[in-house]
Amino acid sequence: MLHASGFPRSKRVLIRVTGGRSWSLTTSRSGTFMAGITMPIREGWWSVVSQSGRSRAINRFHVTSHGPGGQVIDVASTRGQRLRITPAGLFPGGTVQLRGAAFGRSHTLTVAGFAVTRTVKASRTGSFSAKIVVPAATAPGPSKVVVSGGGPRFSVTLHVFRSPAAAGGGAVPPVFTTPTLPNALWHMDDSGTVMVDSAGHHDGILHNIETGRPGSIGSAFGFNGSTSYAWVAPAADLSAGAADVTLSIRMRTSKLPPVSTDDWDLIGSGDSFTDGNEYKVEYYPNGTVECGFVGSAGHKEVFSDPAKPLNDGAWHTIQCVKTATDVKTIIDGTVYAKSAQVGTIVVKKGIIIGAHPNSSGTAGSSDWYDGALDEASIQVG
Repeated sequence: MLHASGFPRSKRVLIRVTGGRSWSLTTSRSGTFMAGITMPIREGWWSVVSQSGRSRAINRFHVTSHGPGGQVIDVASTRGQRLRITPAGLFPGGTVQLRGAAFGRSHTLTVAGFAVTRTVKASRTGSFSAKIVVPAATAPGPSKVVVSGGGPRFSVTLHVFRSPAAAGGGAVPPVFTTPTLPNALWHMDDSGTVMVDSAGHHDGILHNIETGRPGSIGSAFGFNGSTSYAWVAPAADLSAGAADVTLSIRMRTSKLPPVSTDDWDLIGSGDSFTDGNEYKVEYYPNGTVECGFVGSAGHKEVFSDPAKPLNDGAWHTIQCVKTATDVKTIIDGTVYAKSAQVGTIVVKKGIIIGAHPNSSGTAGSSDWYDGALDEASIQVG
């Protein structure tokens, strides 16, 4: 799968595999596109070239018949720099290998990820190699690795999975499968009024949000507790239907909602103004987070532990999961679950981040969040 950004907006882009087929498509309004690539069946090195006007990116892959290929993310800029990261899916305690090319002769680069920042020096040919060990306490979910200092800034999202255990209690070697990409993924690194969806075409609109705050990795959005919110238009693939669904977001605040306010809304569906089908993630005056799902068969809400309030000024990863048999609230990897069958969920009025929706489901009206948010996503299935 080829994901691209930084191309001209709403323009045709030509994609071709060296020695193979070529085709064209149109980039989104934010200059992104996504395309499935079928590589030639012959073994050897093959290049995938994406070009729109003067913007061109080249990715190289090795095709082999000796079993499935390894998990590799290969990022290429339109200026010629290339960054290869493996594996794309990780377990806590694993190692990320980064290799770069054309980053400038003897340039000093900054590599940041998993709460570690270090500098590496490119060789005389502009190449470099670096490793990052994923801390054993890393919570499951998306995490970013950022490389800067050699021209374009590379920001790549990797996925951390919970480590399996052998029947006898020992760790088993990880077997990586291609992670399912979220239906929507908002890194919240934006600087304008648009919240870009890096996984699809669900860009959001920002209202009175402070951009550029220090994030969990990169930057984050700041919400002022009175007028800040982001709104994402309704789309069929943001509804879970009868499938599993996971909402993820990272929050940091040193504040608690006042007792006079029921809660502060972190992320949810516009339908939550009524008793219709909905998602909701809410932060309460006792410092807990509640995940709630309402579907055709009823609703269920699950709270985190009040003995572990989240107003400590640290980043916390929140995941809200609905399956066919239960609902889970996951805080930094700790699971709080209840059995439930909520049925089919259909979201008709979009997604609101940072506030409770109004009756039309298109704007914030109450329960304003005060703090920073980062790395929000919705994954169906």
